[in-house]
Amino acid sequence: MNFAVLDVDRRPEVMAILRLLDEWGTVRYFSPDEEEAFIAWLPEVDVLLIRLYKVDETLLLKGRKLKAIIKAGVGVDHIDVEAATKMGIKVIISPGNHISVAESAVLLMLALSRHLITLNKNVHAAEHMHALGTEMYGKILGLVGFGRIGRHVARIAKGLGMKINVYDPYIDSSKINEIGITC
Repeated sequence: MNFAVLDVDRRPEVMAILRLLDEWGTVRYFSPDEEEAFIAWLPEVDVLLIRLYKVDETLLLKGRKLKAIIKAGVGVDHIDVEAATKMGIKVIISPGNHISVAESAVLLMLALSRHLITLNKNVHAAEHMHALGTEMYGKILGLVGFGRIGRHVARIAKGLGMKINVYDPYIDSSKINEIGITC
């Protein structure tokens, strides 16, 4: 089996996991600037592992042996899932980063509510700190979507004493309401 790994995180811990693929076949790594080499090898590829690389129908047609596309992270808006499905190519996500994404979202919420950027600039400019911001306690947080990330953001926000309103047309509102969140 041939694996093409394109535009994927190259941190040592990620590479250690990807090296496990060596037991299953030939693995070739490509950076986005090696597109010509990647396209040349694509007809031999069985499984494509990507992060943000655009996969359209034209590219899929070049992957004659392609059986699966594995996306590191969530979201497939850069992959032509409809064309892949018609060609019998599975599109798979690896949603393991929802906790770090949720924590980053809450970090940004805190930074905005406390005017962190302004305060940081004031400290470096040796000015008085007058932009103290507001507490998040008691505030209402509106979440659009209640998947893995939304649920984790809600858990953190509840810990901060926030009230949470959720909109998600794919989840039964009674399941959201029963955990103490307004749908």
